[in-house]
Amino acid sequence: MYEYGNARVRAMRSRLLSRHAIESMIARKDLAYVISTLSQSDYAPDVAEALLRYSGPECVEEAARLSVIRAARAIRSFYEPPASDLVAVLLGRYDRHNLVACLRGVAARASVEETAGALFPAGVIREPLLLELAAQPDLRRAVDLMATWRLPYASAVSTALWRHGTDSTAPIERAIWQASVKASLDTLRGRGANVALVRELVEREVDVQNLCSLLRLAAVGLSPADVDAAGELISGGARLRPVFTASLGDVRGVEGLVSRLAGSPYYPWLEAAMPAYRQSGRVATLTRALETRLSAWCMALGRGDPLGIGVVIGYLAAKEAEVRNLRLIARLIWLEADRSAVYDELQSVGA
Repeated sequence: MYEYGNARVRAMRSRLLSRHAIESMIARKDLAYVISTLSQSDYAPDVAEALLRYSGPECVEEAARLSVIRAARAIRSFYEPPASDLVAVLLGRYDRHNLVACLRGVAARASVEETAGALFPAGVIREPLLLELAAQPDLRRAVDLMATWRLPYASAVSTALWRHGTDSTAPIERAIWQASVKASLDTLRGRGANVALVRELVEREVDVQNLCSLLRLAAVGLSPADVDAAGELISGGARLRPVFTASLGDVRGVEGLVSRLAGSPYYPWLEAAMPAYRQSGRVATLTRALETRLSAWCMALGRGDPLGIGVVIGYLAAKEAEVRNLRLIARLIWLEADRSAVYDELQSVGA
């Protein structure tokens, strides 16, 4: 079931950039060198395509984007049911990301080209449809188009728009998240270690998304009880339930929220980042720590059962982290940032 596909995915992971390659790019601080290095790696076809339209950091970012799309589509072709059903759940997260990116772009009146650079059409919604969605003049027309095409989550998005209007995309984004999570969990009702592992991933993603929302709102004085009552949280998580069964109405501020999370699996993740938060005062320090630790957890799954879905989860997480690193390196080189600033932001891929 997984033998052929996992062998191919492990081979793909072996072709991720080495730490030496990444450190050489940072040391040289030369975008031409970065592009040259990538053109001699597994990114070669993506760099060749990106160079037809872009140069400088935009070329690196586009090559990285194309590489993720190419890799995800290849993985989809490696598996047959029931393994392919779990792979579809993993790749369906790109649909969620893409719909949110398109609607944010429409709300911000961004150009189609600007939005296109944030898209990873590796799910079931193809790029031409996403670009047409991004080209709509306002949110109402974009949501109407989703309904006309019967795109995933269109009903949930239409309901959110009707209830909350167009003042903010936040309710629509939550609706997309909630509908996506429900669809995934409905697919994951079966038994077996692989189904359980993907279900755990979905639940952890919900928990981290909810924690990020709570932290951002705690930073402006709202308590978890206020946030929950306002419908800011997504249902479907699992490992925060014991925490949220307790009264949280008396919790105020970021420090209080983190303290109350003691005993949850996410407390060590946040505790380790608290010194940096206290120094910077930026809640993004904590949200980034949560996202990075979740990514590291996913990557570690790739070193587990060689005949399980963890190999795919681990590779996708490592590939996405590598792409974030490349985009970061390209931008900071372009801005002539200090080398230490680059290292501070990099995420270990552990390939």
